Amino acid sequence: MVKRGIFIATFFFILLSHAVDAYGLPLFSRRIGRDCTYCHTVFPKLNETGRIFRSNGYRFADEEEWMVVRDTVTVPISIEVETELSYDRLKSSGTYTESSDMKIEEAELLLAIPMGSRGRVSLRGTIGLEEEIGADGSSHFEPTVGSTFVQINDLAGTKGTGALNLRIGQFEVGFPFLSPLQRVIRNPYLAESTMGILRLHDKAVELNGSVVAPEESMQPTHRYSIGVVREEIGDDDRFKGFYLTYGMTVAEDYSIGVMYRTGKERKDSVDSDYHRYGVAGEAGIEGMVLTLAFFRDTGEGIPSRNNYLMEALYIPVKKISLGARVDTITQKDNDPAITGSFMVRYDILSNVYGLIEYRSIDDDDHLTGTVARGEQVRLYLVALF
Repeated sequence: MVKRGIFIATFFFILLSHAVDAYGLPLFSRRIGRDCTYCHTVFPKLNETGRIFRSNGYRFADEEEWMVVRDTVTVPISIEVETELSYDRLKSSGTYTESSDMKIEEAELLLAIPMGSRGRVSLRGTIGLEEEIGADGSSHFEPTVGSTFVQINDLAGTKGTGALNLRIGQFEVGFPFLSPLQRVIRNPYLAESTMGILRLHDKAVELNGSVVAPEESMQPTHRYSIGVVREEIGDDDRFKGFYLTYGMTVAEDYSIGVMYRTGKERKDSVDSDYHRYGVAGEAGIEGMVLTLAFFRDTGEGIPSRNNYLMEALYIPVKKISLGARVDTITQKDNDPAITGSFMVRYDILSNVYGLIEYRSIDDDDHLTGTVARGEQVRLYLVALF
């Protein structure tokens, strides 16, 4: 444990000594010549500019800025290293147990770039290592593949605008403004970890696109997607999942979205049908971002469940971010499961930040898992370069 702590401290000292002014995902900052606030409210939370850039295959259509990105000589690669210290006090089988640990949560290499003379193809690849702690306390690293896909841009519409694109690979499914990769509060959404409507790593084939409103216009921006998903089921024909999403943004700070997904999932050795729905809204108001969402899950052999999400992010001064979230699941004839998360984050450097997060859970009827009650504290140190 001591040796691991010395190694982590030395590693982060080296990172801090070689830090660059390129916070966010530095590969994008280096390529477009702007800092993280151009595309992020608080990394990794995207603002409207960042949503345009991402949905358009990492290109900007205005004044053909995407061509500048394409012709850059910088290497389109970023590295992220994340260390986690944890404390848990959880009640699972009638009694509380306490535990604490420290580990390198992940080390990840990301590549993302538009290619070709017109930026017709965009590529993203993510590979990493995650530290796993065994029951005996020993640790080992497991290789992982994150968001990795190829996207063919501009199947319809004006070049560089991304009105219709084809994406194939492994990627997240969610709202343009609310998705697993954009979580500033690190605790997963219940719509992600319990209900499976927001997903981080779906293997899918997707048609997506956007119609972006003119700058300084009150006209809405529209974003849409439709996809077929590979499900983890027993059937040899595994492309049983299907989803639709739509999002609309007005005046850059006000968004609303809806989504629907259906398919099959493995339960008790049986492939069962499911239907899931979601609606969400978000508003940016003077240094604060407020998010509300509702999700519903219905399926074979289980009672229907509803999920209510409320989240607030607040940036009182530069370098400091505060966050709070209440996430609840209800089910007929059961007490609701309620989770709460509170976060304080400090940006040490432009590409290094520390974050402390408190989590609570009240779930006596085990709607979200095996834990009935408890508290968790997480301290993260994250470096990107």
